[in-house]
Amino acid sequence: MVEIILSIATLIFALIGLTSTIRFIALFIVAPHKTGNQAYVIMLNDENAEFELRAAIERSKWDNLFYSAPILAVESELDAETGKICKKIAEEYNNVIVCQPQDVLNYLI
Repeated sequence: MVEIILSIATLIFALIGLTSTIRFIALFIVAPHKTGNQAYVIMLNDENAEFELRAAIERSKWDNLFYSAPILAVESELDAETGKICKKIAEEYNNVIVCQPQDVLNYLI
């Protein structure tokens, strides 16, 4: 019984690995090997702002294999502590910009 369960688990992990490999190869062949005009804009407005910012960073890494798309994080109604944490995260990554809502157009143009 244990052997059957382990065989099924191994098969599932092998399929996941095979799917990831095929996706990587397909993206490598199809994706342009130059930077694009894509950017992520996220609103940071609650206590989960730092998690949302880290999720956007990881999504940017996953979606763009050859370059890091810029992430524009717009602070909206953040408390001071959460804002400081988000700015500290932005300092760690060179493609993240934290700004106020009135400054968004300056970064998008």
